[in-house]
Amino acid sequence: FKEDWFSQEIIKSLLQQNKRVCVLSPEIHNRPCEPIWKTLLPLSKEDQLILCTDIPERARDFFSGGNE
Repeated sequence: FKEDWFSQEIIKSLLQQNKRVCVLSPEIHNRPCEPIWKTLLPLSKEDQLILCTDIPERARDFFSGGNE
């Protein structure tokens, strides 16, 4: 919970295996969310990718094109 251990490539690989992927957004553990969100942005249209976050409105804005 203290660092990001996965990459965009790992997530892509799991999605290509038809697996569902749920990412726990770092702000839940008092870390900045932007680095991970930027990693996830190119994958944001994937139906099998889910983001669990404490700030859903901000995530919606970020991933719908209002990225900071």
